[in-house]
Amino acid sequence: MGNNQSKFHPSPCKQDCYTCAEQYVPSATKQHERSHLLRDLDDAEAQDAVQQLIDSTQDNYQHIRERLDLYGNAIAKRWQESTAKKRGVLLRSAMPDLLTNRYSIVHSFYTRDRLFKISRQSASGRIERETANRMQRRENDRYLLPNLDEASLSKSATRFLALMRYRAYARPADWFLFDAEQSGVEFHHSGRTRLYNPHCVVLRGKNFGQLIQWEVQAAHRWDIVGFPRAHFVLGVQFNISQLIRRTLDQLLERGHGSPPLGRYAWYALVATEFRSPNPSVERPAYYDQQFFAPPRFDARQAAEMFRLRHDSTYDELQRVQTDPLYARHRIKQVEDLAIDKTVSEKDKQLRICTYPLHAVTNFVRWGWLSKEAEFVSFAWKKCNRNIVIGSPLPLEYSYALDRFEACLVAALTPMVEELGTLLAYSPAFQ
Repeated sequence: MGNNQSKFHPSPCKQDCYTCAEQYVPSATKQHERSHLLRDLDDAEAQDAVQQLIDSTQDNYQHIRERLDLYGNAIAKRWQESTAKKRGVLLRSAMPDLLTNRYSIVHSFYTRDRLFKISRQSASGRIERETANRMQRRENDRYLLPNLDEASLSKSATRFLALMRYRAYARPADWFLFDAEQSGVEFHHSGRTRLYNPHCVVLRGKNFGQLIQWEVQAAHRWDIVGFPRAHFVLGVQFNISQLIRRTLDQLLERGHGSPPLGRYAWYALVATEFRSPNPSVERPAYYDQQFFAPPRFDARQAAEMFRLRHDSTYDELQRVQTDPLYARHRIKQVEDLAIDKTVSEKDKQLRICTYPLHAVTNFVRWGWLSKEAEFVSFAWKKCNRNIVIGSPLPLEYSYALDRFEACLVAALTPMVEELGTLLAYSPAFQ
């Protein structure tokens, strides 16, 4: 153990800055808990720990690419012709702790709280405490991949194939921010022991995976990430690669003899982006991003998306003002909310009278966001030749992004709160 024998001191702003704090210190870590939730590594140990995860992940994906190049047709055919039950057996065999259902993580905190009470309130002695600790470790492993589950992967004929394609042929850096966001709850709130070193890890460019001293601008751009969070997310990426490789190997082992060579059918699937032949059931990429190409920020696409959303709020406002039947239908929806059954008649009428104002508010909000998105797109078009990975952004583009982010937070926060209230009192939840 290195006992934090590092050449560098921790980030000076990580205690007060949200961006840096979430890269270093889990929310569940209190000062008195640090001894068993954070384990110090010296610089050499930290570099070895990061490099081992990167090398193991790359080795898994190299193995997967080689199999796809040789047996792409057989892989696609065997997976698509298998029943959901057989696919589930393969996935459980590859990773027994994989989540069962899509929203199983909702039960995570209840289960952990129960295990915590068992381990702390045990009256039966050492055996029960050890059993509870073993169950706790298993729960930690299960929720390490909150966006992947057996049901979603096994019931679809293409989702696992899409996951394999877009992971094996992408760089780890392309998925890092997405994986960091998806595993954020686990990083901050589980009882899993974290490895600690005051360095950051480079996540952009040719020095990917190297330890480097904390630097405020690069850390706030997530070009470099505090070692605890970086190591945790790289571990998540390794687990995903293990799941795919083991499932693929078991799939190829099924049947008699070697699978036939060929990959034209696989290339045909790739060309369609693994989309359903029935477009009516197709979901957008942001709903199931892990089964599409790595997410990339496109300033022009963002501006167009916000413009279309603003246009739809204008149409809504026009209909509320000019179409009595439509306005009556929308007001009836407000009256049907369960919350209106708990308030006085006066308050209920006030809610109905103020409903048309919501259409005005939404029109103004989305117009504001649309205008800011246009500024970002204009700044990107002007400065895109000077945007280099791992280097500071041009000031004009950086200011436009900062202002756009502030507007998003200011506009979407009350909308999310309103949506939460409506969902909670919707008849579907009663």
